[in-house]
Amino acid sequence: MRIINVIALLCVSVSLTILLTSYILNKPSVTSELRPATSVNKGNTSPEKTRESVFSNNKEHDKADEQFTHSVTENLDTEDEPNKYSHLTDHQSIDAFFFNVQGELKAGAVKTVLTTDIKDFIEHISELPLDNEQASRRQGLLNQQLLALKDSNIYDQRIACAGNACILSLITDELTAEGKAHLAEFDSNISFISANTNDAGELEFNAIYLYDEDPSHLVIASP
Repeated sequence: MRIINVIALLCVSVSLTILLTSYILNKPSVTSELRPATSVNKGNTSPEKTRESVFSNNKEHDKADEQFTHSVTENLDTEDEPNKYSHLTDHQSIDAFFFNVQGELKAGAVKTVLTTDIKDFIEHISELPLDNEQASRRQGLLNQQLLALKDSNIYDQRIACAGNACILSLITDELTAEGKAHLAEFDSNISFISANTNDAGELEFNAIYLYDEDPSHLVIASP
């Protein structure tokens, strides 16, 4: 009887040992997981890549801001620049621009218009009302001379008369000495001309014709 009890106890002990071993082997492991304090974009989980992306975006914004500022600055620099001759508001002021109160010629005014600002000057006086009989008559005569000009192909023509002054700017293939003299003969004039060849091989001809009943008595004002 005792032998049977011993055998039974041994069987129970072996069974418990097997169950305990199986429990230990199959027990689920606990693993700690560290999570960032802030959420991370799933498409870019690397902190270095995230930081790099932020820097890249900042550079793109800075570049866009710089381009916008440059564009605005350019517009401010070029927009609505006043014509430097805007103070000449009528035919009398045009005459006073070229002659002083003694009737003497202002050579500096002629040189400036003829060599640097002739297109601006023509543009400005073209906007003045052509209500001066002298200016209207002289502009009609100069137009007739241009129509009668021979042996020249005119590519660009600008003309304006105000007071006793007529201003002409031409781009042409050529203009002979006879042609220049022909243009000046539309009235009794003091003539000042400038002729240069541009990069395209065309002749840029500029002229100022100032009315004077007796050009031989011209007096040039002291500078």
